[in-house]
Amino acid sequence: MDGRRRFLPATSLDAVKWLRSVVLDDVTNPESKRTYCRGIDRFLNWLQSQGRSTGFTKATVEAFKNHLIESRPDKSHRPDSRLSPSTVNMYLTAIRRLAAEAAESGVIAPEVASAIIGVKGLRREAVNGTRLTFLQAEEFIALPNAETLK
Repeated sequence: MDGRRRFLPATSLDAVKWLRSVVLDDVTNPESKRTYCRGIDRFLNWLQSQGRSTGFTKATVEAFKNHLIESRPDKSHRPDSRLSPSTVNMYLTAIRRLAAEAAESGVIAPEVASAIIGVKGLRREAVNGTRLTFLQAEEFIALPNAETLK
């Protein structure tokens, strides 16, 4: 515990809003804070749109992860546009933090939070899509500098 007074608001909606604010208050980088806010809000909106009360579980977070993988960025109308792996991972990190805070505050069981925290993010591919093998790297390093050749 970090010394802040923890309390659980009366309604579940108030509890979610309070947990969201606690998570966001812990993030110091403004850009990360905006991304966490978008991730948590997107998760809560998606959860509400599901129409069934599945609760805050590992299965729910995995389903949300799959939704993110298949979804388009909010303002993009390009058919081939997808959320980047970095964005998906940042959203999942925000949800993991929400789960940790919920467990610490007694909203969900620690075992449930632990399972949610264990949801894996996406692997990020190399920017250019390829990597040099060890031999290719050695050959590249051994090349002479073109600027110093006469």
